[in-house]
Amino acid sequence: MVKISDKVSRSLNEYFILTGDTPKSATYQNVNLTTKLAPNVILRYPFIAAAMSCVSGYDMTLECAKNGMMAVVPCSLTIEDQVDIVRRVKEKEVKEGDIEFNSHPTRISDLRETIGDAAELYEVFGHSNIPICDSFRHLHAMFRYQQGIPSEYLGMTIKEAIERSRKDDYLSEIIKPFDMKKSVEGRDYFWRNASSKRIQKTMNDAGIKVIPIMRSGGVLEKIAFIYNFHGYMVGAAIHTHKGWETRAHKLIEAGVDMIFTDSSDAKTDFQLGVIDRFKNRFDQTPLCIGNIIDAEGYKRFSEAGVDVIKIGMGSGGSCTTTEGRGIGRGIATAMMDVAEERKRSKKKVPLIGDGGIGTRKLKTRKLGEIKISEYKHDPSTITKSLGIVDVDMLGTAFNMFEEAAGESLEVEGKKYKERWGEGSLKAKSLARYGVGESIKRANVVEGDHDYVTCVGRLKPGIEKIALNVQLTFSNVGAVTPEEYREKCVLELASPQAQKEAGVG
Repeated sequence: MVKISDKVSRSLNEYFILTGDTPKSATYQNVNLTTKLAPNVILRYPFIAAAMSCVSGYDMTLECAKNGMMAVVPCSLTIEDQVDIVRRVKEKEVKEGDIEFNSHPTRISDLRETIGDAAELYEVFGHSNIPICDSFRHLHAMFRYQQGIPSEYLGMTIKEAIERSRKDDYLSEIIKPFDMKKSVEGRDYFWRNASSKRIQKTMNDAGIKVIPIMRSGGVLEKIAFIYNFHGYMVGAAIHTHKGWETRAHKLIEAGVDMIFTDSSDAKTDFQLGVIDRFKNRFDQTPLCIGNIIDAEGYKRFSEAGVDVIKIGMGSGGSCTTTEGRGIGRGIATAMMDVAEERKRSKKKVPLIGDGGIGTRKLKTRKLGEIKISEYKHDPSTITKSLGIVDVDMLGTAFNMFEEAAGESLEVEGKKYKERWGEGSLKAKSLARYGVGESIKRANVVEGDHDYVTCVGRLKPGIEKIALNVQLTFSNVGAVTPEEYREKCVLELASPQAQKEAGVG
């Protein structure tokens, strides 16, 4: 006789976050989202790009690493391709406190352009420090982007802004004039032949975040930055079938920071076998097991000694496991069940939420044989999730960025990015889901294939999402993820309340 669970599978959209008491110290500017998943895996933002072959290719993996996050290179790629991505990103790694150069910075090259034009460059490219030059690259000023520039400044020309910046307090924050005759080498700029060691020491000692590197005549050569994150983090996925140890060994040799077992259902003896052999052979590299959807899964894997556990099944934007086979669980219920077990347990293993987080589907339409899915980013599901788990793995949310590995498509003047689930025929990743019956499962499709809205480049998009998360932390009265999980209160909303809030 079938058993009926006494719980109800619920989504994150069914909950609202209640406000808390916000002390003066808990302004959004003071919120620090830094999250430690393992001793040497520290993220600036608690977001990971999913192990999807349409998302985490080289460009996405590098961009996530540069911005203090981590992408998981999927095991649907060949071992050689996976290793190549990991190695190339790690070869470019800049350590915390090291200097980083940009020889081709986005810049304003006409003083008749406006503050609004400069802000638009940030929106497109994500560069918050923008040199203001003339057509010959003579440096006139540096523009420093800030969120929420007052409308009265947006139409002001750059030339006027430079002239007024010495008397206008707000303009002095976003415009720093540069005059070669009045500037001091080693304080306001460096010559192109200055050593990296000298530049780095001066910037670190003086707390300078960005400085121009100049050629004679006031011509801009490049921009120097101090890298303030915890190195370039890179994850990679493995399966549980024959050959996984070879894959893991080669990825670890290439410098991967964390290994993820990649399965829609991790509660199997195959996963336990991997944990045992992995910990005996590769114990210096943290291992994340996933995915699970209940407390029993947490018990099993925390006792087995895993470093991180990933939660979710059937709720992903391109996942059709629940739709096709009826198996899965509402992501909110799954995360809460696992998190409650962690609270009871003596072993506190970090948790990752995975599946449909960070986006909202607006509509779907067909264009011939092509399926177009309109999405928008939805930070509200991220903030709700982070009240339960440590980190969110985001698939479609990252798929919407230019750097995603899928092909681009332009339709009626709008750009879209190709998306496919790792259980789709497109992914050709039968080993990920198979249990030794690859031939029989060749016709089992557990993933969608479509094109999703492209919103631009990763850096400005992620910073907007992070700002929304910081604002919500402040509303709850928290300045760290740990404090937020302690103080966050979720309340179940009625269907009418959800409808009125625009989430039903």
